[in-house]
Amino acid sequence: NSQRVKWIVVHDPEKVQKIAAHTVEWMKTEVEKRPNHPYSVQYNGIIRRAGLGEDAVCHNAPHLLIAMIPEGSTWTKADPIIALSYFELVAKGYGIASCWNGFLKIAMEEFPPMREELEIPEGYMPSYALTFGYPKQRSTGAAPKRNPLSIRWI
Repeated sequence: NSQRVKWIVVHDPEKVQKIAAHTVEWMKTEVEKRPNHPYSVQYNGIIRRAGLGEDAVCHNAPHLLIAMIPEGSTWTKADPIIALSYFELVAKGYGIASCWNGFLKIAMEEFPPMREELEIPEGYMPSYALTFGYPKQRSTGAAPKRNPLSIRWI
Protein backbone atom coordinates (compact mmCIF):
# COMPACT_ATOMS: atom_id res chain seq x y z
CA ASN A 1 0.00 0.00 0.00
CA SER A 2 2.93 2.32 -0.60
CA GLN A 3 1.05 4.27 -3.31
CA ARG A 4 4.30 5.34 -4.95
CA VAL A 5 3.05 5.15 -8.54
CA LYS A 6 3.21 8.46 -10.41
CA TRP A 7 1.34 9.12 -13.64
CA ILE A 8 1.84 10.92 -16.92
CA VAL A 9 -1.24 11.44 -19.07
CA VAL A 10 -0.47 12.59 -22.59
CA HIS A 11 -3.78 14.09 -23.64
CA ASP A 12 -2.69 15.96 -26.77
CA PRO A 13 -2.82 13.67 -29.84
CA GLU A 14 -0.01 15.65 -31.49
CA LYS A 15 2.20 14.99 -28.48
CA VAL A 16 1.34 11.27 -28.72
CA GLN A 17 2.52 11.37 -32.34
CA LYS A 18 5.74 13.09 -31.29
CA ILE A 19 6.34 10.34 -28.72
CA ALA A 20 5.66 7.71 -31.41
CA ALA A 21 8.25 9.44 -33.62
CA HIS A 22 10.78 9.36 -30.78
CA THR A 23 10.14 5.64 -30.46
CA VAL A 24 10.88 5.17 -34.16
CA GLU A 25 14.11 7.19 -33.77
CA TRP A 26 15.11 4.93 -30.89
CA MET A 27 14.36 1.85 -33.03
CA LYS A 28 16.62 3.22 -35.76
CA THR A 29 19.51 3.56 -33.29
CA GLU A 30 18.91 0.03 -32.02
CA VAL A 31 18.94 -1.46 -35.52
CA GLU A 32 22.12 0.47 -36.36
CA LYS A 33 23.86 -0.68 -33.16
CA ARG A 34 22.65 -4.27 -33.31
CA PRO A 35 21.42 -5.40 -36.75
CA ASN A 36 20.68 -8.86 -35.31
CA HIS A 37 18.63 -7.50 -32.42
CA PRO A 38 15.87 -9.97 -31.46
CA TYR A 39 13.25 -7.42 -32.51
CA SER A 40 15.04 -6.11 -35.61
CA VAL A 41 12.38 -7.51 -37.95
CA GLN A 42 9.61 -5.73 -36.02
CA TYR A 43 11.67 -2.54 -35.65
CA ASN A 44 12.45 -2.44 -39.38
CA GLY A 45 8.78 -2.94 -40.20
CA ILE A 46 7.74 -0.10 -37.91
CA ILE A 47 10.52 2.13 -39.28
CA ARG A 48 9.41 1.38 -42.86
CA ARG A 49 5.76 2.11 -42.04
CA ALA A 50 6.75 5.37 -40.33
CA GLY A 51 8.55 6.34 -43.55
CA LEU A 52 5.22 5.86 -45.33
CA GLY A 53 3.50 8.17 -42.85
CA GLU A 54 1.88 5.43 -40.77
CA ASP A 55 1.90 5.32 -36.98
CA ALA A 56 2.80 1.72 -36.22
CA VAL A 57 3.81 2.58 -32.65
CA CYS A 58 0.69 4.17 -31.13
CA HIS A 59 -1.67 3.36 -34.04
CA ASN A 60 -3.07 6.91 -34.02
CA ALA A 61 -4.39 6.57 -30.47
CA PRO A 62 -5.25 10.03 -29.18
CA HIS A 63 -3.99 9.57 -25.61
CA LEU A 64 -1.27 7.86 -23.65
CA LEU A 65 -1.07 6.81 -19.99
CA ILE A 66 2.30 6.11 -18.40
CA ALA A 67 2.88 4.74 -14.91
CA MET A 68 6.18 5.37 -13.13
CA ILE A 69 7.80 4.11 -9.94
CA PRO A 70 10.83 5.18 -7.92
CA GLU A 71 14.14 3.88 -9.27
CA GLY A 72 15.45 0.89 -7.34
CA SER A 73 11.99 -0.13 -6.17
CA THR A 74 11.59 -3.78 -5.43
CA TRP A 75 8.22 -4.05 -3.71
CA THR A 76 6.49 -1.57 -5.97
CA LYS A 77 7.35 -3.11 -9.36
CA ALA A 78 3.97 -4.80 -9.61
CA ASP A 79 1.99 -1.76 -8.45
CA PRO A 80 1.96 0.17 -11.76
CA ILE A 81 1.07 -2.98 -13.70
CA ILE A 82 -1.85 -3.61 -11.35
CA ALA A 83 -2.96 0.03 -11.56
CA LEU A 84 -2.79 0.07 -15.36
CA SER A 85 -4.73 -3.21 -15.49
CA TYR A 86 -7.50 -1.63 -13.43
CA PHE A 87 -7.47 1.42 -15.68
CA GLU A 88 -7.87 -0.89 -18.66
CA LEU A 89 -10.84 -2.67 -17.08
CA VAL A 90 -12.59 0.52 -15.96
CA ALA A 91 -11.97 2.26 -19.30
CA LYS A 92 -13.64 -0.61 -21.15
CA GLY A 93 -16.77 -0.02 -19.07
CA TYR A 94 -16.85 3.55 -20.41
CA GLY A 95 -16.37 2.42 -24.01
CA ILE A 96 -12.70 3.44 -24.07
CA ALA A 97 -10.26 1.10 -25.79
CA SER A 98 -6.69 0.71 -24.58
CA CYS A 99 -3.58 -1.13 -25.67
CA TRP A 100 -0.37 -1.99 -23.82
CA ASN A 101 2.66 -0.60 -25.64
CA GLY A 102 5.79 -2.67 -25.04
CA PHE A 103 8.01 -0.96 -27.59
CA LEU A 104 7.22 2.42 -26.07
CA LYS A 105 8.06 0.99 -22.64
CA ILE A 106 11.53 -0.07 -23.79
CA ALA A 107 12.13 3.25 -25.57
CA MET A 108 11.22 5.15 -22.39
CA GLU A 109 13.76 3.12 -20.45
CA GLU A 110 16.61 3.31 -22.96
CA PHE A 111 16.29 6.50 -25.03
CA PRO A 112 17.18 9.77 -23.22
CA PRO A 113 15.30 12.03 -25.70
CA MET A 114 12.14 10.10 -24.85
CA ARG A 115 12.66 10.63 -21.11
CA GLU A 116 13.19 14.35 -21.78
CA GLU A 117 10.08 14.58 -23.97
CA LEU A 118 7.98 12.96 -21.25
CA GLU A 119 9.64 14.98 -18.48
CA ILE A 120 10.15 11.86 -16.37
CA PRO A 121 11.07 13.10 -12.89
CA GLU A 122 14.53 12.50 -11.50
CA GLY A 123 14.60 9.33 -9.43
CA TYR A 124 11.67 7.72 -11.25
CA MET A 125 11.55 5.11 -13.97
CA PRO A 126 8.71 4.48 -16.38
CA SER A 127 7.00 1.18 -15.80
CA TYR A 128 4.60 0.75 -18.69
CA ALA A 129 2.41 2.67 -21.09
CA LEU A 130 -1.10 2.27 -22.46
CA THR A 131 -2.50 4.05 -25.46
CA PHE A 132 -6.20 4.79 -25.12
CA GLY A 133 -9.18 6.51 -26.68
CA TYR A 134 -12.60 5.89 -28.09
CA PRO A 135 -12.33 3.20 -30.77
CA LYS A 136 -13.06 4.08 -34.38
CA GLN A 137 -14.56 0.64 -34.89
CA ARG A 138 -16.66 -1.34 -32.49
CA SER A 139 -15.76 -4.90 -31.62
CA THR A 140 -18.04 -7.70 -32.68
CA GLY A 141 -17.71 -9.04 -29.16
CA ALA A 142 -15.87 -12.17 -30.23
CA ALA A 143 -12.76 -12.74 -28.15
CA PRO A 144 -9.55 -13.48 -30.04
CA LYS A 145 -8.53 -17.12 -30.22
CA ARG A 146 -6.25 -18.12 -27.35
CA ASN A 147 -4.15 -21.15 -26.60
CA PRO A 148 -5.59 -23.43 -23.90
CA LEU A 149 -4.52 -22.47 -20.40
CA SER A 150 -1.51 -24.29 -19.04
CA ILE A 151 -2.62 -25.31 -15.55
CA ARG A 152 -1.06 -27.83 -13.23
CA TRP A 153 -3.36 -28.89 -10.40
CA ILE A 154 -1.72 -30.17 -7.26
